[in-house]
Amino acid sequence: MLRGIYTAASGLLANQEQLDITANNIANATTNAFKRDLLVHLAAPNLSISRIEGMDRVPEPGRPMMEAEPVGVLSTGITDSEVFTDFAQGALVETGRNLDLAIQGPGFFVLLTPQGLRYTRAGNFTLSADGTLISPQGFPVLGEQGPILIQGQRVEVGRDGMVVVDGAEVDRLRLVEFANPQGLVKEGGTLYRDEGTAGLRRDGRSVVVSGALEQSNVSTVDELVGLIVNLRQFETGQRAIRAYDETLERAASRVGLVAPAG
Repeated sequence: MLRGIYTAASGLLANQEQLDITANNIANATTNAFKRDLLVHLAAPNLSISRIEGMDRVPEPGRPMMEAEPVGVLSTGITDSEVFTDFAQGALVETGRNLDLAIQGPGFFVLLTPQGLRYTRAGNFTLSADGTLISPQGFPVLGEQGPILIQGQRVEVGRDGMVVVDGAEVDRLRLVEFANPQGLVKEGGTLYRDEGTAGLRRDGRSVVVSGALEQSNVSTVDELVGLIVNLRQFETGQRAIRAYDETLERAASRVGLVAPAG
């Protein structure tokens, strides 16, 4: 009986985690280059159930013990959940602003932060007071030669990432990709850090689109449908726990009572 409560409770905890993930996805549906998260549940080991009714508990001498008749398996709930990031390409929207850059392909821009290198696909860049190309957070965007300094009037960025100012090549954007992007850790603000498990390498497949931004890959409709499904699952788990609780209450209050003498 208690096992049933624990199994249902593990499902409720998983539903709560899913609710947090869905809420975060919906909140960032309009965030440039945001990548939605997916929650994957890991089932606990199942228990085999066998029928023992009619079996000889102590077989007679010379008689083999009867084999239990298999009934099926009993789920023991969810043991753990893992969060995965969906790095699918988001839609590109033209802005006409020459410092708005989008990446088509698996690449990432590289930013120099006080905590070290960080990676992003959000290319809504601006210029600092001294002309350095920076992210919305104020971090310098790195080129192959370091931070990119733009001093001029007309700025163009080629599909290969080459930055041209007033007709002169200044530097090429440093683009990287990862063999295992699931090894990246989200830090907020569309920034990622590599803890050494993502397989950093130079990106030779992506192209840069100037005057455009990559949108979030979150589908609001899909997230809302998932929210409704999650709510119904949560309500089902609540009803299951309530039924187990009522059964235990009856067992504690009624089992063992002596019937009045007739």
